[in-house]
Amino acid sequence: MAANRKTSHLREVLPSGIDLRVRRDTYDYNLLAAVILLTCFGLVMLYSTSAYEAQMNHGSDMFYFKKQAIISLACIIIVVIGSQVDYHLYTPFALLFYFFRWACWWPPGLSAAR
Repeated sequence: MAANRKTSHLREVLPSGIDLRVRRDTYDYNLLAAVILLTCFGLVMLYSTSAYEAQMNHGSDMFYFKKQAIISLACIIIVVIGSQVDYHLYTPFALLFYFFRWACWWPPGLSAAR
């Protein structure tokens, strides 16, 4: 009974019954390491293919690399923070996320014409 009182204040549950506790013991560090390594590999490839053009057009061979590195770092931080939230909380917004994804992927009038 005493143990039940000690842990009862640690539980935060939504009215729908969704538990908001963070489960740190199930975090996949191998996946995070793979994402970081692949991101670094992609940044190296970007630098090696665009350094000359960036130097000629923008005055710095690191122009594209810096832009992509900032975007990549921001995205990794957002994903790590988002992974700490229980995925059941995203369920009510699934349709909104779906249409937002399509709006970002295919903006009207901006597709490449060949």
